[in-house]
Amino acid sequence: MPEYNFLFNFLIFGFFPESERWRLLIILLICLTNGWLILQYVRKKIKTRYLFMSSIGLLTLSWILAFGDGWLLSALSSDQLSGLMLNICLAYWSIPLGTLSSLVCCYLVIYHPQLWPTRFFEGLFKIIRSIPLISLLFFMTLILPMMVNINISRFDAALYSLILFLMAYTIEVFKGAYQAIDQHQHESAFALKICGYKKFIHIDLPQIMKNSIPSLINTYIGVIKDTTLVMIIGLSDSLGNLQLLISKNDYRHDFLLLFALIGALFWGICLLWSEFGKKLEKGAIYE
Repeated sequence: MPEYNFLFNFLIFGFFPESERWRLLIILLICLTNGWLILQYVRKKIKTRYLFMSSIGLLTLSWILAFGDGWLLSALSSDQLSGLMLNICLAYWSIPLGTLSSLVCCYLVIYHPQLWPTRFFEGLFKIIRSIPLISLLFFMTLILPMMVNINISRFDAALYSLILFLMAYTIEVFKGAYQAIDQHQHESAFALKICGYKKFIHIDLPQIMKNSIPSLINTYIGVIKDTTLVMIIGLSDSLGNLQLLISKNDYRHDFLLLFALIGALFWGICLLWSEFGKKLEKGAIYE
């Protein structure tokens, strides 16, 4: 039994110091709290600004807990964040940042299609959608640092790649949701002289988010599963730690159990996301 406890803890927490693992448990609680706040927002129980401020605060707190601040919490390197918690943290940080950035790009595409930043982002996202995530990870890790002569850590490269990859797909989801809005609402807004960012925030955005919930949840589940690709660039996520355990002769006979355990954990996370999406969709329709 102690041996299997070690295997489970190593797959979940990886190389994170055992005395500091309580910080990762709080991050899990933060993820659940943020999901609860989003549900309350969809059910019209909290306002947009409160959701935005609380989400930013929770994201910042989770980042501090993961890496420390050097004052109240001991500072840790990004290499120590590993195991399944690395997959969860990458998904938790990339999904809201990628979604918010996609909304900004969607606004530019709808209302300012002729600006050069809009054209640049549209061209960039077309390229990203045409390549696999592995190619983007290698580009951010190996090629980009040589092109601009800067040092990008493997963790930063993975996070930036996931954000860009998510943006490339969610902006298309938002554009489709915008096109589904009744044309009469645009005409009514024009008659009332509501235009620009005011129209986008008060008329377009609520309906865009409502119409795009099923596609967004599907995209987010794909991002959660894609976080396992970071092992390609040398990060010790759950699959990376799994291969490390199997490479040792002591655990080679347990490879089926270990793969089944990782599969069950990811199945549970994706199922939780799916059920969360159903509640969001139900709340958006009936509330």
